[in-house]
Amino acid sequence: MSNSIASSASPNTAIITASTKRPSLTHFLCIPLITPLSRPQLRNSLKQFKDEVSETERDPLTNEAARIPAGAIRPIGTLHLTLGVMSLNSAERIEEVKRFVEGLDVCELLMRAATEPLLEIRDVVKEEDGPVSRHPARMAQESSLSSSSSSSSPPKSLVIDITSLEPMQSPTNTSILYAVPRDSSSRLLRFGTLLRDVFAEAGFLLPNPRPLKLHATIVNTVYVKGRNQRRKGGGGGGGHVRSREKGSRGIDAAGWIERWRGRMWAVGVRVERVAVCEMGAKKIVGERRGGGGTGTGSGSGGGSDKVVVNEEADGVGVGDAEEEVEDQEYREITSVALP
Repeated sequence: MSNSIASSASPNTAIITASTKRPSLTHFLCIPLITPLSRPQLRNSLKQFKDEVSETERDPLTNEAARIPAGAIRPIGTLHLTLGVMSLNSAERIEEVKRFVEGLDVCELLMRAATEPLLEIRDVVKEEDGPVSRHPARMAQESSLSSSSSSSSPPKSLVIDITSLEPMQSPTNTSILYAVPRDSSSRLLRFGTLLRDVFAEAGFLLPNPRPLKLHATIVNTVYVKGRNQRRKGGGGGGGHVRSREKGSRGIDAAGWIERWRGRMWAVGVRVERVAVCEMGAKKIVGERRGGGGTGTGSGSGGGSDKVVVNEEADGVGVGDAEEEVEDQEYREITSVALP
């Protein structure tokens, strides 16, 4: 049976209840966003964003001091869409998830993502004295979708644009700003939700009752050094940085959100794979530009020579050297390619 339709959990899966202490997070399921096509686009967009943030000490709308700390801007290699988090605290569990990914039928999931949102719409005609019957137009549509999904031809590639800048909290006091993935086929969110469901049913993802919110984090103030200290307004980029709980700092980003509304970070990016990554971004030394992929583990995108320093590197930005850059990435332990 395909992993994409499996419903039983692994016998070694720990049952997590409300009374159980939340386990330590070790890995996460994601859609990496760095590809040979997206890397130069995202590099240029991030550089433009960093230049605007560093050079403009004033909010572009209110003209008040509202600089985003440079250390909060995430390095290019870390950009991804998170689908869920994991607690894989043994070598056996890591091998289990690797085997699961190897057997994952992503083509089936992509085809389901294209058809199921339409099939979930209940378009019915209710007769006064008779049973509920489906509308003829809906029946014809279902027949067409069923025929197309059962054909041997693979699903079309998933191509997305990455656009705008949105706050995770209030625009005037947020610790996270993210870009939004858009796809004209309307499959991305459903595909991500199906992936999350499949991995959760297999016992690999921690439960999350909230709807999936796909986002590519651009700014996160938790990575700013000295983030536990409240900063006051004034020169040097400090203004309108407010304290938030758990050590992160809120920033007034309303002007930047408006300024980047509708602007593209990258266009025409083909989603190449789904990956399981280790928590904690690592520094990369000696990466040659133009390489595709962000992973260093099994099944990674490859395409570049790199040395990974095995330590988490908070707040390190993207360098501008022609041959070598300092970047970060999350190490992929396994991945599966998409058509």
